[in-house]
Amino acid sequence: MSPKDKRLNQIRSLSDISSQEMLQRIYDLLFQAFCSSEKLFVCPFCGHDLHCHGSVPRTIKLPCGTFTISIRRVRCPHCRHVHRVLPDIFIPYYLFSSEDASMALKKSAAGEPLRLADFSPDTESSSLYRFVQDFRRRFPEFPSSGFRSFFSLVPKFIQRLQYETNGSSDTSVSNGAQWGKTMVFPTFLSSESVPPSAILSSR
Repeated sequence: MSPKDKRLNQIRSLSDISSQEMLQRIYDLLFQAFCSSEKLFVCPFCGHDLHCHGSVPRTIKLPCGTFTISIRRVRCPHCRHVHRVLPDIFIPYYLFSSEDASMALKKSAAGEPLRLADFSPDTESSSLYRFVQDFRRRFPEFPSSGFRSFFSLVPKFIQRLQYETNGSSDTSVSNGAQWGKTMVFPTFLSSESVPPSAILSSR
């Protein structure tokens, strides 16, 4: 069976399982692809090879519900950084999705209130406002530069996170785009060397 046919069979098998199981299986397929690339499976801090380092539960709020899946961790034996490998639908340290984050930024740029009816169920308005404030603090030219798209702004947002925490923060990687020293599959690499409260408390 060719690799293409194998992937098609894997996708067809998703139709018979629950939404949470589907999300987990999709994540597992993405992680396998991430690990299979020698160019991608490297530490964003020092460039050395990464090694699998267990998993942790991670919750995300989507339009179809709130789900918790098992997220893999990887560790660099050279610099000892530990990272969580997140799909690009996740926002590091927030429970809502990148789609909701994009909507919040668009509404903020337009001067519109963030109404919970416009976002995924169970999303908290305080989290959305905190995200927008945090984004604007680290990216002060927003929205005066005009809203382009969330993912076009993510690299600079992550670079400023990294700068403010002396390099121990989130390294964002998506769709083969190279930001910094790392070119990776559509994922986020989220460092665990600094607790989220330390990254987001400087306000």
